[in-house]
Amino acid sequence: GEAEPCGELSGRKEAAVAVIFLETGGEPGLLFTKRAARLGQHAAQISFPVGALEIEDAGHQAAALRETWEEIGIKAEELEILAPLPCQPVLDTWLIHPCAAWWRNPRPLEPNPDEVEKIIVSPLKILIEQHRKDCWMVRDPALACHYQLSGEILWGATARITGRILDRLLVGTP
Repeated sequence: GEAEPCGELSGRKEAAVAVIFLETGGEPGLLFTKRAARLGQHAAQISFPVGALEIEDAGHQAAALRETWEEIGIKAEELEILAPLPCQPVLDTWLIHPCAAWWRNPRPLEPNPDEVEKIIVSPLKILIEQHRKDCWMVRDPALACHYQLSGEILWGATARITGRILDRLLVGTP
């Protein structure tokens, strides 16, 4: 299913991201990409597989799955869709629709070099440690958290989406 509407589009473009959970070293983790340096928008930034909705996409979930295949070569049938997540406005230009998925049987990937420089997998426990220390329940978007991932900085909309996921995971835990 699709998430609840984000509100008025107001001329904003829409994009979808695949928030891919997987097992890494016997623990749950999240998969990120480092975008290729030659890309025009958001070059060399850390993100989830992401792309604008296209006319042929049957919705946000379909767009997220298409981009995952195009960018890093994970087929839709390799993923178990968990849930759509709340949308994330980006400035006044974009609405990002995250879709959470579980990658059942992780395997080595060969990212598309035109779009992705490298793949980064972070154990959730590392993200949670950083989140508890620096970001717990940050409400002001201007104060959005950032995370250290294998020598890279995760910031911006991807960090806000990650933070919202971690907030949900941590609610009710000490």
